[in-house]
Formats: sequence, structure tokens, C-alpha cells
Amino acid sequence: GSCDYSELISCSDSAGGSYSYSNYDNQYYDYELVDSGEIAVLTILYSTESCCDRIRVRDGSGLLLATLSGNGTETILSNDNGITLSWYSDGSITGDYPTEWFITCATQGCTDQIAENFDPLAQVDNGSCTYIYGCMDTIAENYDPLATVSNDSCEYIYGCMDLNASNYDSLATVEPSDSVCVYLLAQGCMDSLAC
Repeated sequence: GSCDYSELISCSDSAGGSYSYSNYDNQYYDYELVDSGEIAVLTILYSTESCCDRIRVRDGSGLLLATLSGNGTETILSNDNGITLSWYSDGSITGDYPTEWFITCATQGCTDQIAENFDPLAQVDNGSCTYIYGCMDTIAENYDPLATVSNDSCEYIYGCMDLNASNYDSLATVEPSDSVCVYLLAQGCMDSLAC
């Protein structure tokens, strides 16, 4: 058979359907969310003759998201506010191959795990992530253990860190690349065998 089905839905609607295809089938189901800023999500429990038949899932602009064959369950996130299901079959099916699905809106929120407002349920990042900026270097004087993103504000105490130097600085956290350590020569005999 061949039929087209289109439905305009909102995120508060529950939309879905079921279909058992037949030989030489090219059935289409098109769903479009009313709000173009929303992202459609398809959850589908499908069944096809795995050798010869398939279901294609496309976004609202026609971009192929998945080709399904055999038996399975999938959750497919669209790239936009549309989802299209289409069946393609040859003339050899025997038996019943039912498919059930429903369409929802993607949960939008912060998807960055290091952000303060990370939402583990969000499927689409909406740009709302917030961070704590600060120094993340543990040896810096102004290290901030709560910081999640470095802002290059770290401050250090530069000085000689060699215990054997006469100008050793116990407070130093970083030794400059052009070492500032000073060593004084001790007076007297340096040969332990001669003394």
C-alpha cells in the first residue's frame, strides 16, 4: 500500500502510531512540531523482514537519520522539529511485521558535565551552561577548588626552591627557568679524606 500521513503536533501532545506493512509498501508518516525551536525525538519498536525490507527515518529537512531492518527498539534524536518514517518493502513478505512509535520533544538544557547547571536528562544543549571561572592550578596562591574553568588568573610565589641554596625560599611555589638560586662556597677543607 501507499499512503501519506502528516500531523502537526505540540510538545504537550502525545503523538505516535502503529503500522503493519504489506508487500510493495511505501507508507509515510510525517510529524512536525509546532514550535520550530523544538527538537523531535522518535522512540520506535520496529519489526521488518530483515532480508528485504526497511524503515527509513528522516528529519524534517529530509536528512536520513537511520535505516532500520529486522527487530529492535531505538530512540532517535532529530536535527530539527520534524520526523518522517517511511516503509520500503519488496513483494516477498510472509507474516505480520508490526511497528509502534511515539514522538516527543527533546529535553533541552546544559549538556556539559563540568558546568554548574549540568542536566543529565538534557538531550540537546540550549546554550544555558554556567561555569565557575578561577585558578585551577593546585600550587598557585589563588587556587580555587570550586573552579570548573580556568581563567588564567593563577598567581605564584617565584623563588629558589633548592634546599642547598643559601637563598632557599620555603614559600616559593615556582622556580623561574633562569634559576635564582645562589650557592656560597664554604671556607675550609672540602676533601673529607684530607681533614
